Amino acid sequence: MRDLKAAFFDLDDTLCDDAAAWVGCSHAAALIAQHRIGVNADKLAEAFLIRSEAYWMSLEPVTETRPLLEIRTSQWADALHEVAGAVDLALAEELGDEYGTRRSREIKLFPDAVATLQTLRENGIMLALITNGVQLTHVEKIQYLGLEPLFDHILIADAIGYFKPDPRIYQEACRLCHVLPKQAVMVGDHLKNDIGGAQAAGLSAYWFNPNGLSRQPSDPFPDGEVKTLGELIDQLEPRLP
Repeated sequence: MRDLKAAFFDLDDTLCDDAAAWVGCSHAAALIAQHRIGVNADKLAEAFLIRSEAYWMSLEPVTETRPLLEIRTSQWADALHEVAGAVDLALAEELGDEYGTRRSREIKLFPDAVATLQTLRENGIMLALITNGVQLTHVEKIQYLGLEPLFDHILIADAIGYFKPDPRIYQEACRLCHVLPKQAVMVGDHLKNDIGGAQAAGLSAYWFNPNGLSRQPSDPFPDGEVKTLGELIDQLEPRLP
């Protein structure tokens, strides 16, 4: 059954270790406030992370017009108010700048990401990147990670107008790659967004699960599961041209 013509990949926590960079950079920035005003860095970082996650999860598929530093400064200011009981806007901006600088240089691809993508390309597979991120943060991230040359198409949710798990973002990727859904596979770490969304569009979907998380009964059932991206090639081999 050599029917595979395209492979689609999620970005954050599938190709790159976004969670580790997000948490690590938050704590590093919070240490500045601890040294400056004596606030507990762990509590401050946790407060920032809660606000950061809530903000990005709440975005609709429209472009955010505020500068990124302004968004981060606001989140740090709210965190400082919660933990320290006061807001120093100059300090909040400094934390936002430190966090952003670190994020842009400390995020890393998983070790076998590039090799996996190259192997698929060598087998004639079209590649598309599908991310729920927004252009404001992800264009720079994708460029920094050197992923642009490896993909035929890059779909960023707010530019496309659909967020995963909306099947239409997968259908658009199929259209761009000139393949039928049954000829494509999606690889991602999120069971609802990456697995459920892709399957609803008619694709097969593989769950990237490096930490051995348990699937809940209500979660979509993936067509396959891998702990490393390198394992993906072995699982897809029967379908490769």
